[in-house]
Amino acid sequence: IQADPEIVSEARVTEREWYARFPSFRTGGGGYAGLSTLDRVRPEQVPGPDNGWLGSNTGGYVNPELVNLIDRYFTTIPFAERGPVLQSVFHHITDQVVVMPLYYDANPSLIGNRLVNVSPAYYGNPQMWDLKA
Repeated sequence: IQADPEIVSEARVTEREWYARFPSFRTGGGGYAGLSTLDRVRPEQVPGPDNGWLGSNTGGYVNPELVNLIDRYFTTIPFAERGPVLQSVFHHITDQVVVMPLYYDANPSLIGNRLVNVSPAYYGNPQMWDLKA
């Protein structure tokens, strides 16, 4: 792959229009792992002049079929009927490669056998930690 590096000033990076149009992939903050993030692929979330170059659909993917599936999921009340709709949503996302995670963040934790009261939660409860003799 041949690449032409471009030195970009910090001031330029904070210009929303330039950033939204920058021809590259984005790292970090992908976050398509939960139901609360499904709205990120809506057409109105594509950064553009209508929304001040803000929006979470930075890839610019727009597909009415996917939007209809997401709407169906959120408007279907019977739980048993929601599962197949959600399956269709994620099939579309993976089949059409709407997003392509390149890596996943890892949060390693090292815990000795003398450390007690450590919670498995990400931020945990450090005020409760103690060392046993």
